[in-house]
Amino acid sequence: MTGQTWPLAAWGGWFAVVAVAAAAYALSAWRRRWAPWRWAVFASGCVFTLLAAWGLNNPLASMTGYTVALMALGQVVSPLLLLGFPLSARTAWHQGRNRVWAVWLLDPWVTFAVFVLLTLGANLPGVFNTALADALFSAPVGLLVMLAGLMAWAQLLDGSRAITRRWVAGIYGWAL
Repeated sequence: MTGQTWPLAAWGGWFAVVAVAAAAYALSAWRRRWAPWRWAVFASGCVFTLLAAWGLNNPLASMTGYTVALMALGQVVSPLLLLGFPLSARTAWHQGRNRVWAVWLLDPWVTFAVFVLLTLGANLPGVFNTALADALFSAPVGLLVMLAGLMAWAQLLDGSRAITRRWVAGIYGWAL
């Protein structure tokens, strides 16, 4: 076990990932002249990511804080980050060279399977107890929850053509 809270290097990792994502987004948004409100939404998603990471920092300090942090990563941060991209950019994820990863990450059935398996897996006693007892283990769980949230919200926002083509999968997406 590593202790009750994250070491400085773990915090540096979170800040580095958020900084790289924000810089890549800012460069793309500046080149394509996206609306300023999209910048603000994406920036607030980055801020909420770091605030949620604070809740994962010491899972034993507050069970409520830990649970709220996981829920925030999946249900608050994810749509904010995705809404930072205009519809044309989200639609482009299904085309060209992006198609290689979009076939899997933006498929409604894969999304449903990942969301259900991750939700069940993260709440199994072996995984859940380890995440509570070891602060460093809570970070990967938080990142996986955020990935599942991004996949689920990508299905529900405009630009997801998979739901309109496969309406049965769309029903499962709305059930998430």
